[in-house]
Amino acid sequence: MVTEHFEDGYTDEGIESLLGSDPGEAQAPTDSSDWAQRYMRAHRGMTRACERHEEMAQNEHARIDAWLAKANAPLLTKIERLEGLLRSFADHEAVLSGGKRKKFSTPFGYTQLRVPSPSLVVDDEAKALEYLSLRDDYENYKIETFALNKVAVKKLMLGDGEVVDGCHIEKPARDTMTITHVFDEEVAEDER
Repeated sequence: MVTEHFEDGYTDEGIESLLGSDPGEAQAPTDSSDWAQRYMRAHRGMTRACERHEEMAQNEHARIDAWLAKANAPLLTKIERLEGLLRSFADHEAVLSGGKRKKFSTPFGYTQLRVPSPSLVVDDEAKALEYLSLRDDYENYKIETFALNKVAVKKLMLGDGEVVDGCHIEKPARDTMTITHVFDEEVAEDER
């Protein structure tokens, strides 16, 4: 076992002798200011040791994160390029199928094109609530905490085409593509 040397001259063994073998019982009386000073000094030394350990761990995390970023950078660039090629192929397949084919498979995985739904963006909640308060069905557009019911407002704007002050709909620029890999272990399990 490595002996830890704490500030103020204490070691693991010194701390153990100060504390005693029973965690519920200190070895020395606690009514002496001399012993209180020893306890405080040991406490301070161990607290500083914990802080040093934390700093060392953070430095190691930073070093490992830097290594990981450097090691993965060229791979991530290639992955991005491969995704672009897969995207081109998926778009080509969708065009050939008249937009019906949104998924294609290979023995190594599949891609799937999906059109994400538009999202509601609330620019000014107070202004939106004020606007909606003029409607007869105002209760549908607020939650009991007087916050905006975004689901109902989105439905109003998309379904009825109403323009709500303080809100706008953000439509995605294009469909998204997900790539799901099939690994050898999964193929082996599927074949059983």
